[in-house]
Amino acid sequence: MRRVNEGLVRLRRGRDLERSLTLLRVFLLTSALICTGAGVALGSILARSLNSEALTAEKTALARYVGGVVQPALVRGNRIDIPWRQDAQLAEGVLRQPDIVSVKVWKANGVLAWTNTLSRSSRGRLVPNRNRREIDKNLGLDDELDEAIDENQPVAALVGTGGRGEDAFERNDLGYRNLFEVYAPIENANNTRVIGAYEIYADPRALDRLIGSRRTTLWLLVGGVFLALWAALVLLVRGASRTLRRQNATLIESNRLLEESALEAVESLNATVDAKDPYTAGHSQRVRRIAVAIGEELGLDAESLDVLRFAGLPRSRLAIEGRDECNPMARAIAGADIVSTVSERYAEEILTPEFGEGLEGLLQQRRADLWGITNGIDTAFFDPAHDPQIAERYGADDQAGKATDKAALQRETGLAVDPARATSATSSEGSFTDWS
Repeated sequence: MRRVNEGLVRLRRGRDLERSLTLLRVFLLTSALICTGAGVALGSILARSLNSEALTAEKTALARYVGGVVQPALVRGNRIDIPWRQDAQLAEGVLRQPDIVSVKVWKANGVLAWTNTLSRSSRGRLVPNRNRREIDKNLGLDDELDEAIDENQPVAALVGTGGRGEDAFERNDLGYRNLFEVYAPIENANNTRVIGAYEIYADPRALDRLIGSRRTTLWLLVGGVFLALWAALVLLVRGASRTLRRQNATLIESNRLLEESALEAVESLNATVDAKDPYTAGHSQRVRRIAVAIGEELGLDAESLDVLRFAGLPRSRLAIEGRDECNPMARAIAGADIVSTVSERYAEEILTPEFGEGLEGLLQQRRADLWGITNGIDTAFFDPAHDPQIAERYGADDQAGKATDKAALQRETGLAVDPARATSATSSEGSFTDWS
């Protein structure tokens, strides 16, 4: 029984431990998904912010560069005046910045005032600028150019091919897939009002490489941070898993020791009960030995013998028995022809919950077979030295006839005649075993 209980306890503990470890694994998987999602979200936000900041920085740098080169020569008081003698010098100065493709100068009324003579193609060659033919023409202001003049703030955008109108040359004929287009306001000499604007076309490839490099670094940093965080969680979960396994082993060992202590307490209780009556002393141990001896004769395995050692003969579970329980007394009452007690009064008392110890229901079912017989024995009538019912009489001083009586009893009960085999008799009042 103890081995069975230990197995059940270990099974339950193992299932509980496995359930806890499964929850930890689910937590790790969930945390990995959360970290991945959070990393992607944070990385995307930071990447967009980085892209926006890089475009803003490039927009500001281009506007300042072109303004520094062109504005001192163009602005005269409150108007834009082109010094045509410096035309080639202005164009050369603008294209010294390797990313600039072309620059246009617009008056506030939509008239194209100036553009550089040569423009830079995607292969780095300088080609004639077709828009020179549109100088002094009123081509109107597109939305971005109008916004830069009205708001007095630079406006920038990445534009692709397929342009029409005044920007068709830059967007379609120079070989670029896309261009970084900046509109920057031009203020009068006193910086009190806007009198025009620059339209700057720049090659975005260098900017794209810079943004790509920074974005890669950003993703590596974000990934590293969240990977380190998840690794810390893994270490924490591994530590918790080891702690759970260690505690589980400790609990199993504690349970084993507790069960051993309980069994020892039962043994001590049995010994205490037996010690109260010299006639029944050792009764529990004798019953155990008899049950195990019968089990061995029946060829039961070691686990079943362990059940017999602690519970008695195995039969179908009774109604009063719980799961994995065996009540030898209840089974004896259920299977006996007659149930007797030490007195008539006690026979009545054990039919009540107060004295029935949970067996009162079963005893009430067997009430017709329940008898109260006062303890006692007629030592003269049952003296083997004068008993006419036995095959051969014997006494305490001469027990030679005992072996003959044992053989006769074995033949009468259908047992094999064997002097070395134990023969026993058991009743609710006590038991007798002959080991001779």
